[in-house]
Amino acid sequence: MVDFKQLKYFVQIAEAGSLSRAAEQLNVVQPSLSQQLRRLEEQLGVELMTRHSRGVTPNEVGRLLLDHARSLLLQLQRTEELVQYHASNPSGEVRLGLPTSAARGLTIPLVNAVEDRYPGISLHVVEGMSGHLTEWLHVGRLDMALLYDAKSHEGIHVQPFMAEDLSLICPPTREFRRMKAIRLAEAAKQTLVLPALPHTIRLVLEETAARTGCQLSVRIDLDSLPSMIELVFEGYCTILPLFAVSKEVAAGQMLAVPLIDPQISWQISIASVVRGVQSRATRAVSALMLEVMERMVRNGEWPGRLL
Repeated sequence: MVDFKQLKYFVQIAEAGSLSRAAEQLNVVQPSLSQQLRRLEEQLGVELMTRHSRGVTPNEVGRLLLDHARSLLLQLQRTEELVQYHASNPSGEVRLGLPTSAARGLTIPLVNAVEDRYPGISLHVVEGMSGHLTEWLHVGRLDMALLYDAKSHEGIHVQPFMAEDLSLICPPTREFRRMKAIRLAEAAKQTLVLPALPHTIRLVLEETAARTGCQLSVRIDLDSLPSMIELVFEGYCTILPLFAVSKEVAAGQMLAVPLIDPQISWQISIASVVRGVQSRATRAVSALMLEVMERMVRNGEWPGRLL
């Protein structure tokens, strides 16, 4: 019978990509770890790893087991947390996914709020694209995530929170300084740098452009916000929510011109895993994040409309 120790070792080997690195991380000797892996493969009657000169990599069956093993180990961890800790003092690790455009402005106030109110919670923030964050929620790598235009799925609860408008982000030239707003048809003609499909913002823009009969003039597909900002400094334009570049706009390094005709917005939601046991720590961080974001919206730090 497969036990949790074997699953823990298997997950560590798969994530480390090397028996020697995994043995060091687990503080066990490598021969013992190799024996545990062989025993697990013998019990299941299949090979789980592809051995090569650089280490080991899960094969197709191994990747399937890896997803299930992570989920099982997570449920065991959450069950232990619920038994060991009181609701008034939640503890444990919470793995939170934040999209890049929100992470720049939200991470510091949220981390400070968690440390101040829940010193027993260890917050692990993961930054990525919404599509990747959704996938990581499903496979158990994240406990919760902030997502754009998210849909509820089995095992995932989505709580819409606010709407955020998109703007043309452009250099502070005289031409753009004269604009109080810009029609989408005109913004689409600019030399644009945008995230590639299937990034949520690109999907929203492509669908809106097709519906209104215009075509986006995308010069560069780029899935990096820092590089996108650097290219705006070089004279390119992009389309983002103002919050993503609020520091640069406040410093006069770039402009955020509101899009109109049509106005384009997306919905921001908190998505969390609901299958199995959800930790008190996850619920506490979710409620606190809502509180922090609401305060930022009401104070004008985060341009948006509460739902």
